[in-house]
Amino acid sequence: MPALSALIASGMDTDRFLYAGSSQLSRALGERSWKALAAKAAGLTLVLYEAPHRILETLADVEAVWGEQARVVVAVN
Repeated sequence: MPALSALIASGMDTDRFLYAGSSQLSRALGERSWKALAAKAAGLTLVLYEAPHRILETLADVEAVWGEQARVVVAVN
């Protein structure tokens, strides 16, 4: 699903969002990169692309950085 279609369908705030592309680069850089992304995305809806085989690991990274109260929507193409 294209990023903007997923964003609109998510029901999350569409006024201010950050498209960060794939998390693959972030994973290579480690937790520091996730924290830097979190700082950049403060107050914004964050849009990421992720491969199906990495989604659970990425969701665990999101929880580790944003906490278990983070609102997440997974859209499948």
